[in-house]
Amino acid sequence: CHCRLVCRLAELHSYVRDKVGNYRYFGKTLDIWFTFVPQLIFLWCIIGYMCFLIFYKWFFIDSGKEQPSILIAMIDMFLSFGEDIEEDDLIYEGQKYVQMVLVVVALCMVPIMFAAKPLIEQYNKNKDTAHYERLSYDSDDEELIERERN
Repeated sequence: CHCRLVCRLAELHSYVRDKVGNYRYFGKTLDIWFTFVPQLIFLWCIIGYMCFLIFYKWFFIDSGKEQPSILIAMIDMFLSFGEDIEEDDLIYEGQKYVQMVLVVVALCMVPIMFAAKPLIEQYNKNKDTAHYERLSYDSDDEELIERERN
């Protein structure tokens, strides 16, 4: 079960990573910075952290004692944000603070992924289609223009 999850992470990572080749080929730097990078950060903050917990549990927690649940740790990461973790559910020291940072970083990536690129494209479109008004000038200005030409 856990091996499949690690393989899925590798598959998701390669899918997201392969998209950057297309973005670079077609010159879509906006997609690289506001789609690829936030997706990668989000993926590793949530799924990558879960894989870290799997490996940590495999290698560092004694199998003779009752083991904390990774599922509970992941659920509580969001639902019990900032609250102390019970001793039975604690996987490693400092887990609470690491999880808080990862949740904040992952949640900051969501508006970047969904809003930044459309807003920037709309701004660029409005900037490119700005309307310019011709300034009117009187006969005195015509005389100055003629003098400049000669």
